[in-house]
Amino acid sequence: MDSNAPQYIAFYGSLMQPHGMQRDLGMEDQLELIGPCEVFGVLYDLGDYPGLVASESERVHAELYRIKNPAVLVQLDEYEDYRPENEAGSLYLRRLVRLAGPEVDCWVYFYNREVFDGQRVVSGKWVFGRQRGAE
Repeated sequence: MDSNAPQYIAFYGSLMQPHGMQRDLGMEDQLELIGPCEVFGVLYDLGDYPGLVASESERVHAELYRIKNPAVLVQLDEYEDYRPENEAGSLYLRRLVRLAGPEVDCWVYFYNREVFDGQRVVSGKWVFGRQRGAE
């Protein structure tokens, strides 16, 4: 991996370990779980998956991973429908951000569509399935 490239990525939804999507996509050996983290943002329940919208003050619970194989980003971009050549048409945008904690620079996918207040996950923690309201 390029020594200047971000070596970490944070997941807040279906790619978190308990949900099994990394296993289903065959990428478990390309990522190493570091531990829990928090991302600045607001979480929205979009049905079968969540969407993260940037915020300077609110926090979302996530998992931090070390990227062992940078090729995994191509597979993740496809899964998240992120197309660098067509960001306007992408469902998510992959951005480099500083986590709320620990203070690490890492990749995070942000939702690239309109959200509605009724979809907000007040707890900032997404659990597989619908989680709207003040859980």
